[in-house]
Amino acid sequence: MRIILSVIAGFFYMCRLDYSPLGRKLEILDSGFAAYCGFIHIEATHRNPIMLTMASYLYGEMKRKQHLTDNSMMVTSIERKREKNSSNAVRRWHLAVLLLRNPSLVLLRKSALAAKED
Repeated sequence: MRIILSVIAGFFYMCRLDYSPLGRKLEILDSGFAAYCGFIHIEATHRNPIMLTMASYLYGEMKRKQHLTDNSMMVTSIERKREKNSSNAVRRWHLAVLLLRNPSLVLLRKSALAAKED
């Protein structure tokens, strides 16, 4: 009777891969179980949300840089100059807003410090 119950229990527990059929003490000798545990560990490591987000970000940046270098031949010097002027205007606008919101910073600017030394 005990053997029959063991066979029936074996059928139910054999379908579970996270249990070794050899028991806890002998599971080191079960290479199939060790391979499965290694697979689960690798899958958990490679499914880490932070790692996936970082990998996705790095891949996107790499693709963006590739796209920019591939299309750099198409960009003319006029477009580059326009982009530079636009970025300078944006930078100056941000500086003006910063100085309006923080008037104490005006005295710490390079031109104000140079005038103060004279």
